[in-house]
Amino acid sequence: MSKTGTGADPLVGDVLDGRYEVLQRLARGGMATVYRAWDRRLERIVAIKVMHEGLGDDPDFVAKFDREARAAARLCDKSVVGIFDQGHDHGRPYIVMEFVEGSTLRTIITRDAPLSPLRALQLIEPVAAALAVAHDSGLVHRDVKPENVLISHRGAVKVADFGLARAVTNQTSTHTQGLLIGTVSYLPPELLTTGRAHAWSDVYSTGIMLFEMLTGTKPYTGEPPITVAYKHVNEDVPLPSEVLARRHPAQARRDPIPDYVDALVVACTRRNPQARPVDGRELLRRVRRVRRALERGVRGNDALAAMVFPAAALPWSVSTKEVIAPPGAATSLLAGLPSSSAADDLDDYGPLTPVEPMPAVVESMVGEPSVPPRPVQPSEESAQPPWPRDDSPAEVVNRPAVSERFPRLTRAQRYRRRRAVLLTMLVAILALTVGTGSWWFASGRYVITPSVLNQTRADASAIAEANDMTISFTEDYSETVPVGLVISTTPNPGDRVVRQTEMVAVLSKGPERYPVPKLVGLSLGAAKAALTAANLQA
Repeated sequence: MSKTGTGADPLVGDVLDGRYEVLQRLARGGMATVYRAWDRRLERIVAIKVMHEGLGDDPDFVAKFDREARAAARLCDKSVVGIFDQGHDHGRPYIVMEFVEGSTLRTIITRDAPLSPLRALQLIEPVAAALAVAHDSGLVHRDVKPENVLISHRGAVKVADFGLARAVTNQTSTHTQGLLIGTVSYLPPELLTTGRAHAWSDVYSTGIMLFEMLTGTKPYTGEPPITVAYKHVNEDVPLPSEVLARRHPAQARRDPIPDYVDALVVACTRRNPQARPVDGRELLRRVRRVRRALERGVRGNDALAAMVFPAAALPWSVSTKEVIAPPGAATSLLAGLPSSSAADDLDDYGPLTPVEPMPAVVESMVGEPSVPPRPVQPSEESAQPPWPRDDSPAEVVNRPAVSERFPRLTRAQRYRRRRAVLLTMLVAILALTVGTGSWWFASGRYVITPSVLNQTRADASAIAEANDMTISFTEDYSETVPVGLVISTTPNPGDRVVRQTEMVAVLSKGPERYPVPKLVGLSLGAAKAALTAANLQA
C-alpha cells in the first residue's frame, strides 16, 4: 500500500496493491467500508469493499473470504453487481466490484414509500432474477436488504454482496461469541433459530423488502433488536393491504393493493419455509406473473392469488422446537443482542404470541378469524336445560327443543349445523391434501442442478448436499482445467431434476502427457514400436 494523498479517512488517497487508487469513501458498515476507486491498469472507476482491521488475522476466514469471492465472481447477470478482483493489502481483505452510480433501494423507500404495487413489483423483479441466478449456482446471499440493492441513474437494479455475508458470518460466529451479523429486520426465522440459511431464506428477506415498499414500514419494529427477532420467529407478517389501509388510507383508496399481491407477500414471508417459493427461480416466476397482471390493470383475481400462493393449505406458521422468548431465552445466535422486558416497544400489530405448532384448519388469506361463541354460564344451564328431562310432561317433549347457546335453533337445525361443520372440515382436509400434493408434484420434489464447475471435490460435494443431490466423481484429462477441479457434470447446471438425483462430476487430471522414449541408435521399426508403446505417434 502506497500513500499518495491525505484525507479524513486514512485509506483515501492510498493505492491498494499498486493498482487501485482510493478516491472517496462511500459508505461504512459494521464489517467493511466501501470506497470509490480508480483502476490504474484498466483505467476505470470501480467500487472497493475493504474489510475492517482484524478480520484478516484468521487464515481460515481469509481462505473462506477468497472462496466466497470466487464463487460470487462466477455470477454473470445484468441484475448482479459484477466482481472484478479480490486481494489483501496490509492484512485487510478487499474485493473490487462494479461501480454503480446512483442510489440504493433504501433511498427509494425512505423518499417515496409507500410505492404503488406496480412500481414495487418492477423494482423487486430484478432482485428475484439475481437470486434465481445465484440459487441456480448453489449460492445463498443471506443478507438481502434494501442497502444491498443498487439502482443506477438509468434505472438498472442490481444486487450486491453475494457470498460475502456467509464469509463474514462464519468469521464473526467465531470471534463475537454468537453475535448475529445482519439487519435483523430482514432475517428469516430459521436463520435466527438454527443459524442455517437456504435459498428460501433469501425469499423471506425479499418478501419483507416488498412489504416495506408497499406499506412504507417494516412489518416488525421495536428496540432492542431481540424484540424484532422474536416477532420474526413467533408472529405472521400481516397483509400489506391491511397495514396500508390503516397507515395511509388515502393511498389505499387511490391505489389499492390487489389480493394477489397480498398473496405474493404472504407466500414469501411464511414462517414455515415449505410454504414459501422454494428458491429465487420460483419466486421470479410468480413475481413476473403478478407484474403482468398489474400492468393489465387487474384489481383482484382469486385464481391468480391461489396460483401465487399454492401452498395456502400448508400451515402458515412453522413448528419449531427452539422458540425465542424475550428476555432470557435468546438463542446463542442472538446472545450478543441486548435484552429487555417483553413489554418494551411492541408495535401496532398486537402482543407477542408463541408459535402455533400445527393449526387444524387454515383460515382464508384475507379473512378474519371467527369469533368463538359466548360460553354458557352454569346458572343458565341449570335454569333451563337444552333437552327435555325424562319426567317432563308429554306436551313439552312435543315442542321444538331450544338450546341456551343458540336460542333460535331447533334440534333438527342443530343437526344440520353439525353436518355443515363436518363438511367444512372435510373440505379443508381435502384442500390440504390437494395443496400439498400439488406443491410436491409441481415443484416440491424438484431441485435445480447447481453449477460445480471449477470446484474442488470437497466444495462440489458440499454444494450438491446443500441442494439436496448426491454426487459421484470420475477423472479425465483436461488441457484447460487445473488438476482436481471439476471439468463437467451430468446433469448440466440449471437442469431441473428430482431431489436426491446423483450428479456425476468429472475431475481434471491435468494435461495428458507421456514421456518420449529414447530412440537414438534404434532402427526405424524399433523406433516406431517404442513410440507406439509410449502412446505417441511417429
